[in-house]
Amino acid sequence: MQDVAEQSYDFMEAYIIARDMVNEKINTEIEKLNTNQKAFANKYGITISEDQSELGKKMAISNEVFKHQSDMYLIFFKVYITDINLMKAIEKKDVGSIQQNASSLEQYALEGIDKIKTAKPYKNDPMLVNATKKVLEFYKKEALEFAPAAVDFVMLNQKTEDAKKAMDSKSAPSKDEVAAYNKLVADVNKALGNYNKLNTKFFNDKNAAITAWNTASDGFVTKHIPKD
Repeated sequence: MQDVAEQSYDFMEAYIIARDMVNEKINTEIEKLNTNQKAFANKYGITISEDQSELGKKMAISNEVFKHQSDMYLIFFKVYITDINLMKAIEKKDVGSIQQNASSLEQYALEGIDKIKTAKPYKNDPMLVNATKKVLEFYKKEALEFAPAAVDFVMLNQKTEDAKKAMDSKSAPSKDEVAAYNKLVADVNKALGNYNKLNTKFFNDKNAAITAWNTASDGFVTKHIPKD
């Protein structure tokens, strides 16, 4: 189920909700067990170790920790999966899909930033909240700066390919047509160099932002989950 969940936001949200319901059910059963054990012990004068009640407390704390992590992860995952769709659209050179996914990416990033403003850090630890905010700010920048540049390059590249087809279809193109085509080729070559630099920058910045989020997520859980 987790593998399927990672393919879309809706599946991931459903997976996390189901996981939380299971954890809540486990906690409820532990509490029932503790209550029944104490009642039985009181009835027959038996002394029971506090290990079971301690287990229940640890489970409750762990659930709170994972609840906060899940809340932040869903905000992160929504832009993460949209970015994957954006990159696929760029790879396919689908201008309409690029623009649509870029618009969704900006929208989800802004929605996430608004949610972050009212999010309460777990035990006043802003580690995961801050990391989520930073990754959202990156994706917002990507939608506003990188996506339009990708559209411009794809359109220019398509224009060059169309011009080449037109040139190839003519047995004797005019000097003006040849000159116009050569200028177009020079323009697209220059644009390619600039686009590659921009693509490399955003690719590296994205990896850094995602790595920082994953590091913060792991560090947050390690810090707050009760130790044995």
